[in-house]
Amino acid sequence: MPLWLICAFSFTTGVLVELMMVQWNVVMARTFPADRLARVGSYDMLGSVVATPFGALLAGPLAATIGIRPAQFAAVFPAVSVSVLALAPKEVRTDVGWAAGHC
Repeated sequence: MPLWLICAFSFTTGVLVELMMVQWNVVMARTFPADRLARVGSYDMLGSVVATPFGALLAGPLAATIGIRPAQFAAVFPAVSVSVLALAPKEVRTDVGWAAGHC
């Protein structure tokens, strides 16, 4: 791809990630009591980054075994799978839990 297109995609992705982070932080602040927010945020961050070193360790050998392009596509599978599984509960899809204040 041309450099300008890569830059445009990177910029757009960065903006969208920041928008999601603002929304996530607002939801966290509205959902959890102030005296528990730091602990919940710590666990949230741990869960978000704990697998990163393992992915980095597996990426090289996987790419050497099956090739770089297939390894890139293989790396997408767990992320998409977990995202789809996160939508499995009815409360997540219908927003019932948030509306009733049960979260």
